[in-house]
Amino acid sequence: MRIGMFTELYPPSVGGVEARFAELAAALVKAGHEVDVYCIGHQRAMVSYALEGGIGVHRQPIIVDYRRSIVPGMPRNVAAILRYGWDVRQALRHREFDLHIFGQWPFSHVLFAPRRARRRGLIDWCEVRGGPVYGRFERWFPRLTALNMGVSTAVAEQIESASGRPVFSLSSGVTISNYLSAPERERQGILYVGRLFPHKRVPLLVAAFGVLRARGYRGRLTIAGDGPARTEIDAARSQLPPTDGAAVDITGHIDDRAKISLLGHAAVLVLPSQREGFPLAVAEAMASGLPVVTTSDPGNGTRNVVEQFGIGVVADPTVEALATAVDEVLGSWSHYSANALAAAPELDWDHIVVAFGKILVENGWTT
Repeated sequence: MRIGMFTELYPPSVGGVEARFAELAAALVKAGHEVDVYCIGHQRAMVSYALEGGIGVHRQPIIVDYRRSIVPGMPRNVAAILRYGWDVRQALRHREFDLHIFGQWPFSHVLFAPRRARRRGLIDWCEVRGGPVYGRFERWFPRLTALNMGVSTAVAEQIESASGRPVFSLSSGVTISNYLSAPERERQGILYVGRLFPHKRVPLLVAAFGVLRARGYRGRLTIAGDGPARTEIDAARSQLPPTDGAAVDITGHIDDRAKISLLGHAAVLVLPSQREGFPLAVAEAMASGLPVVTTSDPGNGTRNVVEQFGIGVVADPTVEALATAVDEVLGSWSHYSANALAAAPELDWDHIVVAFGKILVENGWTT
């Protein structure tokens, strides 16, 4: 098949959606499909077209200040969003694809896409936000394309409920062979992996770590990631007793090799986010035999994954509850780790692409 993928940002931009699209594109190419990605170029040195790992990557427009917005409540440059939507429309007037995969963000590209493209297209929903504005998008936009898919069962069910349209789920995957899983005796410490944004609530984890240290825990906390909430995290660390604060390592952004090592040697991954779809870090943790602690917030899709596969504990979003959940996981570590490793093959990209093809065939599309 000739597949066009249309998403807001793409590597080297760092993020869960960027990684999902890049790895899905690579898996589709490996399976014999022809793939082109259309995204916004967010760095001045970028070129408008490049062949990257067999994937045609079109970065148009190139707007360096895309992440800056002058409109309150809008996290992105509105003019750039509209420009991207128009460029997608122009590209689709001159290119024919058998399948169009539209990322959820920034919505404009779906609206601008010609109707014939939407009839051979699907929206990939990475999260559910609800509310007066996003809630309308989640009700209306699924009706614009032939199919819709969610990054997790929970996301798919919520979009289906909001829109009245059927939505299938296709989780983010990993290449299982890339990961390692050290035995329990070589595991140590608590880990957070991801971007540092306010809704990720990493300061809550720092405070819970302080409670664990007060209870006698002597491991370290590693926070691997970067982002605008770094100041609040530093402030939370400064509130801990000096010896406990010194046991918190904030690494900033790390490369894949370092991340794989951390995942393979940590004792527990904690993701205290208020909202998530299906974080890539969870799939990576499963491939690494790493149990997960997360929170019970309704918008947090991680909790559904943790419960579905039995890979950890879901806690109320409080300091004490989060600390207690970590204690519980550490007390039954081998059980949760074994569950994670047993379920991980379902998340290998080779398996996911085959499942994706079957879904398309079931809906009358030839793959």
